[in-house]
Amino acid sequence: MIHVAGNSVVDLLYKGVPNHLGAIDGWSAANVCFMDRSPEAVLGGNGASVAYLLGHLGNKVVLNTQIGVDVFGNLIQGWLDEARVQLLRPPEGSTSVNTILLDRDGTRRSIYFTGRKVDWERSINRGDADWFYASGYGQIDGEDLKKLVVVFDNLRSLGISIMFDPGPWFMRTVEQPDMESAWELTDCIAGTKEELQTWGGKEDPIALAENILGMGPSKVVIKQGAEGVTVAERGVPAVSLKTQSRHSVNTVGAGDTFNAGLIHGLIGGYRLREAAQTGLKLAMKAVASGRGAMGVFDSNVRPVD
Repeated sequence: MIHVAGNSVVDLLYKGVPNHLGAIDGWSAANVCFMDRSPEAVLGGNGASVAYLLGHLGNKVVLNTQIGVDVFGNLIQGWLDEARVQLLRPPEGSTSVNTILLDRDGTRRSIYFTGRKVDWERSINRGDADWFYASGYGQIDGEDLKKLVVVFDNLRSLGISIMFDPGPWFMRTVEQPDMESAWELTDCIAGTKEELQTWGGKEDPIALAENILGMGPSKVVIKQGAEGVTVAERGVPAVSLKTQSRHSVNTVGAGDTFNAGLIHGLIGGYRLREAAQTGLKLAMKAVASGRGAMGVFDSNVRPVD
């Protein structure tokens, strides 16, 4: 069993939007763009995306998230049902929606209704999981981290392994000692180089990973986009893994897809390096599809091993 906590979002993707589109009032070529393809509604959110993929990969998954009672919530509920993901609580409130405008070069602009916050404390004392995964998202602050520390402490006392991806959002509100108090209760930290440098300090990815190991976790994974990842675990030299170069104009959801593959490998007994390679393979499929986590299993993308 994998217990996932994080947000759920419907991503409305508009691809090929001209980057000159302005904000002038009225109907003109300056502010109206007639598209030759319809927008795509896909599953987003670092909680729902990871849970969806883990479910499709054959894992038993329970998700603590904030799906609303509306048409967008119904969409997410249907996608999660397909993956046999169990919700920790029934839907309530309104669903988060992120309208993403992608121009022809892949530059991203977003209009984001964040909805309600995730109630992290609902995850306390769920002792029926092998792993607990949590990730930051666009509405969190220092108080969220304090609640996560309590959740980590409770679940770890029950023998559950903890994986945490802070994301970019804690960078604005959380000081070094507070983040270290969370990291020392985790088994695996995953994040981008830019995010983890906020608290880990080092420029070189291998030095950064080794520095974070000294703060408590036994495993560290540093995501570096098209350059691949750097992994380090206690007692094993850190190593950088390259990914196959792939040109894409849509990397939406690649990081969450990588995390799902990483957890899937770890719960399957893989060493960290092999689990990270599984994550890279899944992330490349998401990028190739252009549909994030939902594109990993598209029929036009090579089947997942």
